[in-house]
Amino acid sequence: MAGLGALDAYQFGPIVQRGAVLSVGFWPDKKDYVGRGLKQLLSENAEVLTDPETIARHSAAVQGLPAIERLLFDEMPSCPAIVGISTHVAMTADALYADWFDAGGWADLARGAGGPDNPVYLSDAEFTKVLFTAIDFELTRIADTRLGRPLGTFDAPRPQPGRGLAVGAEPCHHRCSTGRNCRVAEAGGSPRPLMSRVA
Repeated sequence: MAGLGALDAYQFGPIVQRGAVLSVGFWPDKKDYVGRGLKQLLSENAEVLTDPETIARHSAAVQGLPAIERLLFDEMPSCPAIVGISTHVAMTADALYADWFDAGGWADLARGAGGPDNPVYLSDAEFTKVLFTAIDFELTRIADTRLGRPLGTFDAPRPQPGRGLAVGAEPCHHRCSTGRNCRVAEAGGSPRPLMSRVA
């Protein structure tokens, strides 16, 4: 999740073309789309839940890291679905990397901004504007959503700890059909999720 946070500002190029902003990091989730989507996903046979194609056919809310977190830290059966969702996220990451760095990829378009054969960035200034707009958007989103929602404003502080990121949760100890504990093992303390459902 920390890796995704560092790249969250770059909402242009392949990330937008593939819809990876929502499918990998579906947040905020004010209406519990992740929870509802997981209930629908988990109604399928366990054998197909490990298949990333099954995951891809469902809502973007169940295709990424918030869905994995929900399965790890809520009372939901999860073993096959975690494998399928994790594989789908890995495939998405591989595709994004290729889209950026393969020959003729988005990195080449950015480096060649203003060149005669560049169909996307007609000038160096155009790419610079896209980059700074993306960074400005992310800083605004951090202030307004990731910090502002749980903390409130200077004029009207309203601490709501359950509405932010990194909210602690105790893992359940659901045992999957294999009979093994399929949750994250506690190592010297209670694990904390990286993202939390937004109430």
